[in-house]
Amino acid sequence: MKFLLDENVPISIKKVIQDNGFEAFTLHDFNMLGIQNGEVAELALN
Repeated sequence: MKFLLDENVPISIKKVIQDNGFEAFTLHDFNMLGIQNGEVAELALN
């Protein structure tokens, strides 16, 4: 399972998710801070 974390989620949560065997990415990873919620949803679906 993969998780996409919005910019308002503390980055430390990413490590917790990864430490439990899942993939996690943040909008910081994609340099996409400030995008609209609809764009976040589209990114998550891809």
